[in-house]
Amino acid sequence: MSHPVCSGTYGGVLNVVDMADPDNPVLAQTIGFDAVIDGYPDSIAYCKRNYIEHLAISFVRTNTPSPASVRFFKPLTSPTDEVVRLYSVPVNGFDPTDLAWSNDCSRLVVVSQGRVHRLNGVFDDPTGDVEVIQPRPGNTADRILIPITSEKLAAAGARQVFSRCSSGSELVSDRRQDYEPRSVTIDANNKNNVLGGLNLEAAQYELQFAPQLLKSWRNQGIDTSSQDGGINLQSYPINTFYQSAALASFTMNGETFLASADTGEFTRYSIADVGCDFEESATGYDWLYTINNAFAGSMSSSDQSILREALGNPAKLAQMRFTNLKTAADGYSLTQEGYSHLTGYGGRGMSVLRVSTQTRVYDSGDLFERVFTEASTPSVYRELFNARLEGGNSKPTDSVDQMSPETGPRPSAIAVGRVDDDTLLLVVSNGNVGGLYTSRWTRGTRCPTQCSKASSGEATRGSAGTRPTGATTTRLEKRTYKL
Repeated sequence: MSHPVCSGTYGGVLNVVDMADPDNPVLAQTIGFDAVIDGYPDSIAYCKRNYIEHLAISFVRTNTPSPASVRFFKPLTSPTDEVVRLYSVPVNGFDPTDLAWSNDCSRLVVVSQGRVHRLNGVFDDPTGDVEVIQPRPGNTADRILIPITSEKLAAAGARQVFSRCSSGSELVSDRRQDYEPRSVTIDANNKNNVLGGLNLEAAQYELQFAPQLLKSWRNQGIDTSSQDGGINLQSYPINTFYQSAALASFTMNGETFLASADTGEFTRYSIADVGCDFEESATGYDWLYTINNAFAGSMSSSDQSILREALGNPAKLAQMRFTNLKTAADGYSLTQEGYSHLTGYGGRGMSVLRVSTQTRVYDSGDLFERVFTEASTPSVYRELFNARLEGGNSKPTDSVDQMSPETGPRPSAIAVGRVDDDTLLLVVSNGNVGGLYTSRWTRGTRCPTQCSKASSGEATRGSAGTRPTGATTTRLEKRTYKL
C-alpha cells in the first residue's frame, strides 16, 4: 500500500494521499466520521510481510463511557479505492493515541494515554493502558491487556505528577492513573519521564520501566525568556526532564538503539475544561518569591546565589516554568525541606539510548536552539526561533521567542530511514513551527555527521490540524558525534 492514509483527529476525517509523484502529493479522497457514533480517528499503523497485510486505525471516544476501538480496514491498492472496514476491536482506554506492529505483522501494540477529561460532565482520570492485539483468521482478534502497577512505576522512579485537584473535585488519583504513555516503537510519556519496555517474544507479557533521568544546562546554552532581546542562550545550574514525545528504533553495529524526540510538557487542568483545577509548575519568579520555595542545604551557595538573581530577572529565569511538586523525582528533599536542584521541562532536542542497558549514549545538547545563532543562518529562520503557533490566523513570525520560557523548540516527532547498508538518517520535527532537524549516522566510523534543517513559511490551521505552507529547507550546521 503506497498511498498514505492520514488522520485529522479532531476534524473527524481520514485523508488518502496519492503519492504517484512524490514531489507533488495529491489529496485523493477524504472520509468523514461521526464523532458520537464512530469517535475520532487518531493513530494509523500499516504492516506488510509476505502474504500478511494489515491497516489498523485507532478511534478515540471522548465524554462517553463507550469503549474506544482499533478498526481494521482493507489495505488500499489505489488511492481512489473505497475504504472498507473489516472489523473492530474494543480497547480498554478511551484515547488510543499510538499503534505499532511487530516486525512479522502478527501483533499490534496499542497505547492509550489516559488523559483526564469529563465523563458525564464530571472530572475523570482514567488509567493509561498498553495492550496487544493479535489478528486471527476470519476477521477476529485476541486482545491482551498488559498489567501495569503503581509499585513498578514507583520502583522505576516515574514521577507522579497529579494526585488530586486543588479545587473542583474530591477524587484522588494513584500513580497508575497518573501514568500517561504517549508513544510506542518496536525493537516505549511523557510527563512521567519514564520509558517502558515490552518483550513481544516472551511467553508472558510484562512491562519493565526505566527512568529517563535529567538533562543539565550547567555547561550548555538555553533560552529561557521571551524578554531577553531575542535569541539569547545562557548557561544556568538547572535541569530539565527529558520527556520523550516520540520514539524510533534502529540497529547499528549489531546493537539496537532508541532515538527519542525530547519535548516538554507540564500538567495544568482547569474547572472550565475538565472540572478540576491543578497546576504542577510555576514561573521562576513565583517559584521563589511568591510560593517561597526553599533550596536544600546540599545545593552549593554559589548555585543558590546565581539562581536567586536569575529567578528574579525577567530576562533570565523569572519566566521559565519549573516543577513545584515536592517529591524526590522533582528534586525535593523532605529531610532538608528544600530543593537540591531546580527542574524545568523538556530535553529541547533528541537523544539516543542503548536498549540493552537503557543508557543514553548521545544527546544533541543545545544544538536545536544554538543552530539559530550561527552567522550563516538566514534571517528567515531566525524569525521562527521558539515561536508559538496558536489561533486560526496566526503564523510563527507573530510570536517569535514566546516558547522559550516553557519548552523551547519542543521536538514532537522522530523518524528513522536507511539510506544504504551503512547509513541511517534520523529526522526530528520542531513541534512549534514545523522545522526539521536531520542526523546522518554511518556504520563503521567513529563519528556520524550531524546536520540540521529548519523549514520556513507561514502556517495555517484547518480541521485536520496545523499545516506548514511554502516550506523550504537549508543546511544550518554540521557537527560530529560518537555513538
